[in-house]
This record gives sequence, structure tokens and C-alpha cells, in this order.
Amino acid sequence: MKTFTIGRTKYSENHELQFAFYVVGDNPYERIAITAKNTETGEPSLTITCNFPELEVNPGHVWVKSWGENQGVLAAMIEAKIGTLTGRRTAAGHVTSHELKLSDAVFKEARRCIAELRKLETIAKAVNADETPTREGRSNNASR
Repeated sequence: MKTFTIGRTKYSENHELQFAFYVVGDNPYERIAITAKNTETGEPSLTITCNFPELEVNPGHVWVKSWGENQGVLAAMIEAKIGTLTGRRTAAGHVTSHELKLSDAVFKEARRCIAELRKLETIAKAVNADETPTREGRSNNASR
């Protein structure tokens, strides 16, 4: 597992990126979601990306939330070589979100994390299906 960090933003510093996905359409694992945790405390610190289901997003691209508590995130990501700006922007209410193309290394790690999350989701579904109560009140895997 490779770790990616960004430095100082306007309101905080020392963030380790964490990857997940947005559920959109027929393939819910295609859109990368990025959050961050504080490297010193381990506490969640930022929601870095936002999702616009109505917009097409190329693989390895994300929309960055750079307003409010996230001021400075975009610059910190570029400085840390997490990705590069594509030039695409979109309105998010009264603010603007910028599209970032993730570096190959970051995109690869994000895909690895998403694959792990898919495995865990599959295991959880299997466990839940196995524990479904029957009419008699026992789970499907209970001995009879």
C-alpha cells in the first residue's frame, strides 16, 4: 500500500489521502472519491472530492472541492504531484469545482483501494445473506 500526503492548506496541514468510490450508474466503482485524515491524529480531516453524476468523468479524473474548509487543497495536491489540472471547471452552487487528472501512481493506488473495498463489500453481502433469518427464526447457516 502506497501512502500519498498533501501538506498545508489554508486551515490545516498534514493530510494522508484515502480512496473510495462514488456510486453512480451501472458501474458504481468507476468514480474515485478522495478524503483525507490528519497524519498526526488519524482523525478524518477533509472531503477532497465532490461528485457530479450528470457529468462525464474520465478514468483517473476527479472533481476537487476547493472552497470553504478546503481552501488551498487544490494547490497542495498539485504541489504534492497528486495530479494536474485539466482545465475543466464546473459550477457547484455559487462556487467552482476544478477537474484534476490524478498521477499514474495515485490512480493506480486508488484503483487498488477500490478493488479492496469491492472485495470487502462482496464478503459483507455473503455474510449477511448467510445470516438471514429463516421462517423458523434461525439463520441459514444454523444447524438444524
